[in-house]
Amino acid sequence: YLRTSAADVFAAGDCCSFPLPIYGRRRVRLESWRNAQEQGTLAAANMLGLDEAVSSVPWFWSDQYDMTLQISGLAEGAVLHLRRDLGPGAFILFHLDAHGRLIAASGIGPGNVVARDIRLAEMLIAARARPDPGALTSSDIKLKSLLAP
Repeated sequence: YLRTSAADVFAAGDCCSFPLPIYGRRRVRLESWRNAQEQGTLAAANMLGLDEAVSSVPWFWSDQYDMTLQISGLAEGAVLHLRRDLGPGAFILFHLDAHGRLIAASGIGPGNVVARDIRLAEMLIAARARPDPGALTSSDIKLKSLLAP
């Protein structure tokens, strides 16, 4: 809910840690513009009485010269790491927990090559999906097909 221990005081963005339900309510601290933007909006809504917890999947990106790095989710606790090649110089690593649940995906490649698949992975993480590992590594299988109808 982004409330602090002080009455009527809320915290959002880089300065706060908060429980994240999709990771067993583990407390996390995220430093990214998207997190700060989403939490600012949520903190304001909660000040007005919404009473909603943070529920979004963490997401981060960075451009390094002609390469883009994108990460969705938190890979801590992953026991299986699977690679999907997306062409020359581009790939995504999928991180699954001990129950086969997709908990993170990290990709790197030129331009925006990884963007669509990272967004689809974010949706799978939010859905707490347990995708077939073979489907994650096969570039012949579209990630969109792994989303429940």
